[in-house]
Amino acid sequence: MRLAAEFYTKVHPELAGKAFGECVEHFKMAVAIGVVENGKRVVLNPPNDYVIQKDTGIVVVAEDDDAYECEAAPVRIDVGSLPVKRPESTSNDRLLFVGWTDNIKGMLEILNTIFDPGTEIHLLNRTPEADRLRRLKEQG
Repeated sequence: MRLAAEFYTKVHPELAGKAFGECVEHFKMAVAIGVVENGKRVVLNPPNDYVIQKDTGIVVVAEDDDAYECEAAPVRIDVGSLPVKRPESTSNDRLLFVGWTDNIKGMLEILNTIFDPGTEIHLLNRTPEADRLRRLKEQG
């Protein structure tokens, strides 16, 4: 099983005229994170109302360039339940883990020695929450 993900850019003319906020729902096996304007300027996390042009490249994070495609209709994405509201953090650090590895506990332990208390870590992956919790509990 491959656990790594990479960045890919491709023009999807079928998305022309749509807002970036709509486009992110057309990728089942990738996460749209930005655009490339005129083949040159990269814009990460554009506003949701950013309008895609026929030559706009869509930047995605995916397992492989042939592991995803642009779906004709929006894909229903189960984002799970809302997180529990936590007290405000005293740290400005926020980390995003894209994908899943069974060695996540070891990685988190290392990060715990590097970052200040209150650092937020967000997980973005297709592994069901129950499986993630089970795997973490198994690792102690």
